[in-house]
Amino acid sequence: MVKAFSLEYKGQIKVAEMSDQITDYSKLTFTSCMFPDNNPFDPEVMKIAGLDKPTLLCNSALPDLTYLKENKLIVNKTKIKERFPTFNVTCKYQDITRQNDRDRSFAFSEFRKPFQESMELPSETEYILVLCEGTRNLNDNSSSQFNSSSKKQSKPEVLSRTYFAFIPKLDNLNEIEELLLRKRFVESSPSENMSVIMIGYDSVSRYHFMRAMNRTYDFLVNDLLSFDMTMHSQVGKNSFPNFLPFMTGRSAQETYQWWSDKKNADPFDHLWKDFERAGYRTFFSEDNPGIGAFNYLTPGFLKTPATHYSKSIAFAIEQDELIRNASSHCIGNQPEVLFHLEYLKSFLDKFPRKPLYALLFFTRISHDDITMLRIIDDHVYSFFKKLKDSGHLNNTMMITFSDHGPRYGPIRHSHMGDVENRNPLLIFTMPTWFLHKYPDVAGNLKTNTGRLTSQYDIHATVRDLLYFRSTGDNPLPKTRHGMSLFQEVPRNRTCQDASVSEEFCLCNYQNFITVLPNSSIAHQVANKVVEAMNARLDHAKCESLKLHNVSEVYVLKVLNKLFKLVKTVFRIKVETVPGNGVFDATVHVEGISDWESWEQLSITHLNNVTVAEGLDRLNRYSGQSDCVSDPKIQLICYCKGLLKAKKL
Repeated sequence: MVKAFSLEYKGQIKVAEMSDQITDYSKLTFTSCMFPDNNPFDPEVMKIAGLDKPTLLCNSALPDLTYLKENKLIVNKTKIKERFPTFNVTCKYQDITRQNDRDRSFAFSEFRKPFQESMELPSETEYILVLCEGTRNLNDNSSSQFNSSSKKQSKPEVLSRTYFAFIPKLDNLNEIEELLLRKRFVESSPSENMSVIMIGYDSVSRYHFMRAMNRTYDFLVNDLLSFDMTMHSQVGKNSFPNFLPFMTGRSAQETYQWWSDKKNADPFDHLWKDFERAGYRTFFSEDNPGIGAFNYLTPGFLKTPATHYSKSIAFAIEQDELIRNASSHCIGNQPEVLFHLEYLKSFLDKFPRKPLYALLFFTRISHDDITMLRIIDDHVYSFFKKLKDSGHLNNTMMITFSDHGPRYGPIRHSHMGDVENRNPLLIFTMPTWFLHKYPDVAGNLKTNTGRLTSQYDIHATVRDLLYFRSTGDNPLPKTRHGMSLFQEVPRNRTCQDASVSEEFCLCNYQNFITVLPNSSIAHQVANKVVEAMNARLDHAKCESLKLHNVSEVYVLKVLNKLFKLVKTVFRIKVETVPGNGVFDATVHVEGISDWESWEQLSITHLNNVTVAEGLDRLNRYSGQSDCVSDPKIQLICYCKGLLKAKKL
């Protein structure tokens, strides 16, 4: 079966042939779980998707006056003659290193010896800042750059600041890595020895990736024949409770039984630890260090979690106001996304014959405004094409993913907002030879594009590849949740089977019935939500909330396998005052007799009403809740004193 739809390319229309491996199989065969059959290119959504934004280009007031050739810094004399013909230019660099076993601590070394031509870098160099300064020759109008010291010169001016990230070979690790690889093959005998690359985007739904990254999406599914998991589900509200499942195989609730967010993240059983113990070289990079997956409101890592870990240079760039403009998504003259993609490529280039595990996660480009994703489409497409052309995907499983869909913004107020929020991106790319060698795996991946999957399945699949069809011992413990997507996902898999709570479950979402927002039952449910919110507040610091408006209400029957009513679930959007916060809530009601229409429903006298702990705040609340530190309370708190300040 072939499915065609249009993809807009900067004013042009391209019709992409979507091969059956990425067709939504839930629409073709009966499964216990059926996702909503929405159109990602719905006109209402297209108006607010930001698809008219141009490709990101960066032009800093400070040009890059040096470039790299292998391990050598070279001064770009041509550019100096063009931009600074009357300057005597000298460059120097300093190393950037992690300090005091803390993620947020970094230090600059003293500047190394200045140079005017080139500088050979030590093999252990990892992160550097190159500073080029120039003194103007005040009594010489010639274009000569390096004039004699006898000529009158001005005070030095900063002409260029450029950051570089390197991948040192760290040859001292080779012996232990080779021994661990040999041990793995002797004891476990896996059938393959493939690398893994995971590239993620914060807050991006599957549909929005198709819209905003259409060139990249087209390349993934049509050129690389990737597998688009159309029925993928998040399992937590924000990044952290979604990262834990696919990085550790555990839920946030299980983790908080022995850990707190005041502690470091080192004790987690991260995937990269499994790979390092198997002899792999590892890599972890994020673009927004302050709110990274394991750094938001937590200390992060005590020790570097991966062999190559970019947190120190990321924090250095974050604090450099001369070249860092957060709103521009640029690092000097380079798009921030390209800086990190090229860093990843240098990792792959450096070790062409080593098995590698790499995780790269982008937050800044999409976390606050998903419409900005459009501006990096051409850059990511070009990067993926480079990976293919250079052969880096020949022995690699690549996973393109997101933690969850958009949590706020205009799209959350659209009729598709609830669906997009709960359906994050997940695409698997496998080498062609692997799919031919293991046709059963290829068939299962194809089938699973239309079966219910969750973040736990990513963890199970990656671990399955590490010890793929081992004939010996597999040292990894069995996973508590999820299943490898190299196996066929059962047709009758439910959200409970996939460890997806009802709060995030999209199964049978099309069976939700619209309830009139001004009806009695709608206001009964809404008042229960506000009551639950007030119960969570610190009333010494926060104002009590009142219901101001009900904008949307849906109701769904939850049936057991005998088709008996188990509970009734409401999804509701409410607005509260003070603060005009807009919230999306899930409410579970048990004890209601089977019903045919929502007009029959009433929960007034029932006690078994549960408001799900997770609430989504759909609008911004900056400045409203600074009096509290708990992020769950910050979502709903309106600090006392703000009303008085407004009146004044």
